[in-house]
Amino acid sequence: PDDVYNAVWIEKTPHRSMEGEEMRKAAVLLIALVLVTAWTTGISASQKGKYVFSLPLTVAVPTGDLAEISSAGWGIGFGLGYWISDGWLIDASVAYHNFGEKKVTDEVKVNGATAPIELAIAYYFFKDSIYRPYITARVGYMNYLQDFTDEWTLGQKNAPSNSLGIGMAFMRGEHGEAMLFVEPNVYATYADETFYYWTVNFGISWNFGE
Repeated sequence: PDDVYNAVWIEKTPHRSMEGEEMRKAAVLLIALVLVTAWTTGISASQKGKYVFSLPLTVAVPTGDLAEISSAGWGIGFGLGYWISDGWLIDASVAYHNFGEKKVTDEVKVNGATAPIELAIAYYFFKDSIYRPYITARVGYMNYLQDFTDEWTLGQKNAPSNSLGIGMAFMRGEHGEAMLFVEPNVYATYADETFYYWTVNFGISWNFGE
């Protein structure tokens, strides 16, 4: 009986392996079909000439010298834009990025915040798809605030700044009325010294108008 059992097991093992391989191939093909269908599913209206209102929530992460006096925090903002074509979008925005508190010495704890006011231009790829990766560049001014005790003090006033980002937008609605988006950015601001920080924006935009 043991010999018979071993012979059967040896005979059937390759078949089970082949069945598992076929199932994996079928699963990969199904996922690929779903992604291709979603990627090529279009929206039925042009975005050109429409306005955009956006509302992002932000994770802000300081780097370099800024990371020595503050830690990761949060932010919020809003923007108003205009589609000059189905790919190009111009935008004006304001935001508030609040960094977390960091202990510098036993006596001193510091936290900080930035308030960028910016103009941006972005290019969105794949105009007929509901998935639209994009790149964006911003220029503007920001204030950097530091809190050493219980009162905010203005550190770098009206310092010029710029940022670069990439993102992914997911168009919703028959005419692309809404966009869900995620957008990593790197910020730089220039005053007495230059400092940098990262943000990741998560949010929603509404397209309206003609």
